[in-house]
Amino acid sequence: MNNLNLTGRVVKKPEMRTSANGKNYCFLTIAVQESKEIVHFFESSLFGKNAENAVAYLDAGDCVGINGSLSTYKGKDQKTRITINVYRLEFISKAQRKPSQMKGENWHEWTSWKSDHGRTVKI
Repeated sequence: MNNLNLTGRVVKKPEMRTSANGKNYCFLTIAVQESKEIVHFFESSLFGKNAENAVAYLDAGDCVGINGSLSTYKGKDQKTRITINVYRLEFISKAQRKPSQMKGENWHEWTSWKSDHGRTVKI
């Protein structure tokens, strides 16, 4: 069984990319803290609506939950890498920011949004 569930913090704001066949995707790195001294970093791949939601709404420090499966791919350096193909992205909380850092952010959009599976996430 290849199923992975993680809850962690977004390391940096994801950026939208387009594959050679025209599909939208993005990479999302999540930091999961095991203890005060140990933090694990997981690279994940999001496609379609999940990628669009991640790019539109997530920023560094936000807490998210992901469900996905492990897979491998060859990087530009031809080394085999492991990634998590995310099939469900769940927003948990927005990172705490100072008011001076909130300029231009549209906070009413955070009241709810839907994942690919149609589940509404309320904040």
